[in-house]
Amino acid sequence: MALVHYCKDGCPHTKRGRNHHTMATGTLLPFHCRYEVRFIVFNCIHFISLHGQQYIIPYETPSNCSVDEFFDFSSLSCASCGPNQQQNAAGLSCICKSGFRTVTTEQTSITCESCPGDKPAVTKDGFGCIRCPSSLNDAGQCQCPPGYILVERDVSGNLLDEAVCEMCNGNVSAFSVPNRRGERCERCQASFIKSSCVCNSPSVLAGGLCLPQSSLATNVNPSVNFAQLKVSVLSAWFVKNLYSSAAACLSFSNLTACQALGNMCVMNMHSFSGISTDACGLFNTVFRSRAAFSPTQDISYWRQNLPWLYYGDEPGLASRVLQTDPVPVSFSFRGRNKNTDIKLLAAVYNVRGVFLRWENIGGSNLLICPETAIKRLSAFSFGTSYQESCDVSVADLVHTLPEPLLYDVFMDLGGEDSRKLLPLPTLVYNQQYNGRFINQESMKSWYLSRRMFLVDALSGREKNTNSLPKVIRVANSVKIRFQLVPNTQEGQVFPPLLTVEYRDVPITDIDTQTVSMSFALEYEMDQSEARMKTDTALGVLAGLSVLLSVLKTVSWKRRIASPIVDLRTMLMFFLFYAGDLANVFLAVTVGTGLYWLILYKAQQQASVLLPLPQQEEQFVTYISCAFALKISVLLLPHRCFGYYIHGRSVHGHADTNMEEMSNNLRREAESMCGQRGLLPNTDIQTFQVALSIRLRSHYDKIRESFTRRHGPSRLIDAASANQLDPNIRAYHTMNHFLGSIIDHAHPDMDYYVRDKLTFERVMGMEFLEPNDKSIFYNDEGHSFSDVLYYGNEGTLLIFDTLFFCVVDLVSQSFVLAAVLTYVQQMIFKRIRNVFGRRNIVNKTLVDDRFLI
Repeated sequence: MALVHYCKDGCPHTKRGRNHHTMATGTLLPFHCRYEVRFIVFNCIHFISLHGQQYIIPYETPSNCSVDEFFDFSSLSCASCGPNQQQNAAGLSCICKSGFRTVTTEQTSITCESCPGDKPAVTKDGFGCIRCPSSLNDAGQCQCPPGYILVERDVSGNLLDEAVCEMCNGNVSAFSVPNRRGERCERCQASFIKSSCVCNSPSVLAGGLCLPQSSLATNVNPSVNFAQLKVSVLSAWFVKNLYSSAAACLSFSNLTACQALGNMCVMNMHSFSGISTDACGLFNTVFRSRAAFSPTQDISYWRQNLPWLYYGDEPGLASRVLQTDPVPVSFSFRGRNKNTDIKLLAAVYNVRGVFLRWENIGGSNLLICPETAIKRLSAFSFGTSYQESCDVSVADLVHTLPEPLLYDVFMDLGGEDSRKLLPLPTLVYNQQYNGRFINQESMKSWYLSRRMFLVDALSGREKNTNSLPKVIRVANSVKIRFQLVPNTQEGQVFPPLLTVEYRDVPITDIDTQTVSMSFALEYEMDQSEARMKTDTALGVLAGLSVLLSVLKTVSWKRRIASPIVDLRTMLMFFLFYAGDLANVFLAVTVGTGLYWLILYKAQQQASVLLPLPQQEEQFVTYISCAFALKISVLLLPHRCFGYYIHGRSVHGHADTNMEEMSNNLRREAESMCGQRGLLPNTDIQTFQVALSIRLRSHYDKIRESFTRRHGPSRLIDAASANQLDPNIRAYHTMNHFLGSIIDHAHPDMDYYVRDKLTFERVMGMEFLEPNDKSIFYNDEGHSFSDVLYYGNEGTLLIFDTLFFCVVDLVSQSFVLAAVLTYVQQMIFKRIRNVFGRRNIVNKTLVDDRFLI
């Protein structure tokens, strides 16, 4: 037990030294003593923190240490090695220098001493000294000629005075060669064994194999083409393994060699070129050599001992594969046979061609972005479109996947007796065929393939397979698309298509670089029939809207008393037609949206799918056109048409008190006074008015006879205030004139009252022209509200709906769309309020100070 005492700074110290701010406690220390000691330590720490002491250490790594230092990871700093020592390859410990052997001591460190002159070499284990039968290598150890192994100890483990070089017998019966470390003889590789372990001409030594002469050229092209960057990298992995894999696959049908060759073709994005000695060219050579053998799994594109990489290059093959035979599984949303689960499996291989395992798609294999389990579970529910995307650190990708994993993706069809798998055709978006990106063209040119990877950080390494890659290739977009079989009610789909788009990323600053990656599931159906019906409805309704717009133009011409068809008339026709056509677009899009919604939600077997974003382009275009064609809805003034509200009181005057008002209402209820209508014995007080040219001209002369004065009354001087305001005079003149017209005081500007015909009300126009007399049409529907802002609720609702839809389509945020729709409502309300007041003042000659 260490004794504790206090130093001047108040902290406990042990007798072992004043620099140790620690304390040892024995197992027999009583409980209360332990509590007291902990309390003291706590007070010490608290005292230090009060004085602001900071614990700071320098940042050091193994690369900061010199040759005679090692990185002590217990102290996270460089420490000196002992005499005659140097750091090991990892830099985390010390070893003896060349010519010095290791002496074991009781301490944790080692001691090195030089070997004597009669035994100058250090044994391979580093603990002994020995004489050599021949020369020494740079490490101060004995070395033997090629084909020999070095023997330093006898069978009992005793160290020999002099090492011996023993020759391995590579001939018949022994067939042995030195192992890689040159310490023992082992049986040579099977490809060598004929009469000896020597690979004699015309055989070729490659990748540790003795390969017989074949049709494969030895001058293979181990370059990987990164077409996006226009860079070609001489890959260290391809240099080491391309020819040996191709030759071993061709000559020996070695399974892993064939898989490794196929993987190198996949890492080159399945691309073919005029060079037959690249990875895919060599694979194609081996593929053709297997034509005489029976196919694997009865699939003609899957040759014996080879991976299945291609479907073939026949024109139109992609459409036959993808749109001929449906998947033998039905999807149903409800009922006893409900089936909405999509099960995908992948056969996983490493880059060396070794099969690793079967994996369920949906974990962290193809879905690399961090998402919740619930969201990922929804990704594989049929009919639910799913998409995830994220930015991933390049450093994390390189460190997590230094070598690519390759996937053959299948759809699990289930089955009670035996499970069946459907291979997913793969479309590599970046695949080239003789320099052409064939999979970016129409389906007729597609070249379907199999097998894909997510990250390839191996093929872009130039010097060796352990160096930092110059370029990495990332599957930045992985998409699985299901297409519904048309004209079926059984919930069947065609084989799903797996689309992969790769991106080449040059390594500049690996610690700061990121790359975007995404995964999506999409569902589509043939929309041609629905599109044809939509176009038909649009054409018919657009034709009818032309007729309606013509009638509106004719009505407008009559209401302004225009006798000729001029440019203004054509402009008005187009404005009317734009408004009607906007209603047509809106009606068609609403009907289409309801069709998708109702049929999709009500179906039991999958027969209707929601359109993809690219299939919604026509729908979006219609919405945009409706919105653009609709702020064309203008309140157009009609020179010879308006509205009249009869306001003459049947009681002689309008000003009254509560008692008189009650008596007047009682008299009206008991029919003791006249009715309020314009005509005797009628109650109709609202009229549509078609004015004659003569009446309108006289009205204009009265309005043009004065000029309104502006400014508040308090700014008018006393002299002018005493004069009669011309506005007031004009108001009385206009009021007297209109009153006399109502009282039939002007025979040359008289009027008569009639009801509108039903067809006139439907068409919104008048068949009779007011040539000699004006016409007052009884208007019990109070249509004068059409000129009011809040009398156009339908038009405003349509405009707000279209505005909301356009903003939502652009921003993909219904919250933003709702906020902006409210803002534009307030803006237009304000504009209409300002200009509406100005219009009322101008037309009624009422001072704006009297308007509420």
